[in-house]
Amino acid sequence: MFRTIVIGAAAAWALGGGAALADRLAEHWQTPRTYYIELSHRACDGDEMAREILTRDAWDDANPVAMGNLAWLIRPDTPCIGVFHDRREWLTLQKESAEMGYPVSMFNWGTILLTGRYGPEDFLSGMLYLEEAQAQGYAGAAEELARIYAQGRYGVEPDQDAAYMFFERAQSLGLDEGRLTRLIDLIRNAETGKRPKLD
Repeated sequence: MFRTIVIGAAAAWALGGGAALADRLAEHWQTPRTYYIELSHRACDGDEMAREILTRDAWDDANPVAMGNLAWLIRPDTPCIGVFHDRREWLTLQKESAEMGYPVSMFNWGTILLTGRYGPEDFLSGMLYLEEAQAQGYAGAAEELARIYAQGRYGVEPDQDAAYMFFERAQSLGLDEGRLTRLIDLIRNAETGKRPKLD
């Protein structure tokens, strides 16, 4: 029943887990987030006890941070050892965690709603989740909103003032310098009609 993919949490980190830690949250979210990220990475590496604790805290205790990290662990494209990837359970965890106010899950659920990839498409709800996630201090959500407004994604009318406002918000929330530089370049290129250079 379990699909085994031999790749460790270090590789999963390189595939995107590292960016999540870079965006600090308010302490009441960050402390459990740090704990559950460590637990989910251990579970990804095959630690069954870590997976059991994460699963218990997510489902039995309805802990929104545990739910968000269990969702990461079981999402369809997370390469972990011995983890059953369940799309329906992943979406349920992501949505419930977002509804409980966890900013990272609000960002993730909002992105799912905006793109319609993996789940339902709902532009208005997706934008509201992203806006609430940035309002609660998640820099990644402010970064994504700046991109959306700069490039006119998802049918949004390009709005450079909004793009710069969310850029400043991302900066005030401590988005790292490399991401800020790429973001301001993207906004300026969108403003002048230039296409950004691909790395």
